[in-house]
Amino acid sequence: QCGKQVALHVEGADVMLDDQMVNTLIDPLQHLLRNAVDHGIEMPATRAELGKPETGEIVLTFARDGKYLVVTCRDDGAGLDLARVYDRALKRELIEEDRDLEENEIARLILQHGFSTAEAVTEVSGRGVGMDIVHTQVSKLKGSIDIQTETGSGATFTLRLPIALGVVHCLLVVTQAETYALSSTNLEQIVYEGGRDVRRDDNGWYYGAGDASCPAYFLAHLIGVAEAAASVKQGERHVVIMNDVSGRVGIVVDAVIGGQELVIKKPGRFLTRAKGIVGASILGNGSVVPILELTELLRIERGEIINEHQAAPIDNTVADVLVVDDSLSVRTALSTMLTEEGFQVRTAKDGVEAIEAIAERRPAVIVADLEMPRMNGLELTAHVRAGAATRDLPVIMVTSRTAEKHRKQAAAAGVDDYITKPYREHDLVMRLRTILRKAA
Repeated sequence: QCGKQVALHVEGADVMLDDQMVNTLIDPLQHLLRNAVDHGIEMPATRAELGKPETGEIVLTFARDGKYLVVTCRDDGAGLDLARVYDRALKRELIEEDRDLEENEIARLILQHGFSTAEAVTEVSGRGVGMDIVHTQVSKLKGSIDIQTETGSGATFTLRLPIALGVVHCLLVVTQAETYALSSTNLEQIVYEGGRDVRRDDNGWYYGAGDASCPAYFLAHLIGVAEAAASVKQGERHVVIMNDVSGRVGIVVDAVIGGQELVIKKPGRFLTRAKGIVGASILGNGSVVPILELTELLRIERGEIINEHQAAPIDNTVADVLVVDDSLSVRTALSTMLTEEGFQVRTAKDGVEAIEAIAERRPAVIVADLEMPRMNGLELTAHVRAGAATRDLPVIMVTSRTAEKHRKQAAAAGVDDYITKPYREHDLVMRLRTILRKAA
């Protein structure tokens, strides 16, 4: 469309990213690339006159720097026309006429909403068009953007974004024809075909080779998978030696695939209570692999902690929570968070709607705001306490009111717990579960 020749080079394509971050980055990267082609790279004839190769070059680089993702888009074009940017900013009254700005400050003016130096809007875009979108998306991710430009040599845009999800190096192993991931953090060694040295005595299974010996556990047994009839022969199995809190242990597996960096994804609301699972990851072939927490599985095996399936705790999947708040965003956020934690959630926008919802079906607990139209949280609590069928219904008040008088009013009305904003989601869930256990 621009009549230009451009070569795009992508570096760091092996950097692991969560798909949500990738989706968020699509629009900003699209704008950066379009701007680089349209108004960064010169026309072939112009480049030839300047002694440049007729084919321009754009380099898109992905790299990890600790807990940050660094994305760099660099072109060898004309660079930003800072004089034109400054002049356009003056005309739009974005800066004062007598104000002196450094070159990097002038360059950052293109991040202003709707800023453009293009004389006409095209399907591709002009240098600066859409840069406010880039800035907005980067800000949503709590990141930063840096601009470096050199006249005649090109421009470089660097995005620095925190990586919310963890990346961990894992050892991929196979047991009973299924693949699992073990964190490499406590990995000591892999003994191929070490199964021939796994024996059993009065104290259980152990691995012994030479002078070294340690307790041995079959991974299939730890995760509760039944032995298949056509399983790998004992002597052909491998032993993964790990450093556990109790010392060295040998984990017997059918096969070892190798090491790989994996992005940890949350297991989801249906598996929040599953023991021995850190999360899951998606491999390059599209298959999902569970990331196991061996320490927890070993403690369950040794009887140091009780498996929740055996403990029969409160079943949060059927705990009915009624969220009452006049703010749609608050109701949505609370509802989403509690649903992910395994609760069944209903919502109401004020006390009047809440009473109607309670009459339809009695919830297990009410999470209510203090200030609401028609009927506030204190009035709702008083109404609940006055009813014979709802007198013992737990009420948690979540509010921005931190004054002691409001706490006393809530206590007098019969509120069970008073939580002030901002709060940690984990803290709210734990206190909610505590109240449900007391009410059970």
